[in-house]
Amino acid sequence: MIYLRKLNMNDLHTTHVYSSDFENTYYMLNSGFSNIKETKKYLEKCINEYEKTNPTFITFAVVYNEIHVGEVFATLSKDGTIIGWIINKNYWRKGIATTAANMLIDILKNEYNIKHLISYCDERNIASKKIMEKIGMNYIGENGLRNYCKNVSCAKELKFEMFL
Repeated sequence: MIYLRKLNMNDLHTTHVYSSDFENTYYMLNSGFSNIKETKKYLEKCINEYEKTNPTFITFAVVYNEIHVGEVFATLSKDGTIIGWIINKNYWRKGIATTAANMLIDILKNEYNIKHLISYCDERNIASKKIMEKIGMNYIGENGLRNYCKNVSCAKELKFEMFL
């Protein structure tokens, strides 16, 4: 069973496990967290955002069989809300990210009245590209280059979108 819930400080360890792992964050522009203090600061930011009347971003814990295994998130904008996900690598290839992304889309549509979604991925990140396609996003084209500080590389960025 998969469901979404708000992140909380009890998620500190499980969040740090996936967000500090190099393989888990390899294709993410943010390099992950190098220590537990950074992860704690991130969780505090997410929790504080829940309290705002007009949040700029929302993040939900992805829970699979009662285990916190990742998160889905959105940067809210009327010009196009950007969505994304990260799942602990031990839970990859189970359809969790696809299911959680669809749940996030329902929340954005029904609770935030979002009409336009955008997502980006590294051209080498085939798994995220497939998720974007499975959830109904359309490939728009290349969106320039992604420059990664952590692994001193760059790659083409792909852009997907959908209208709700």
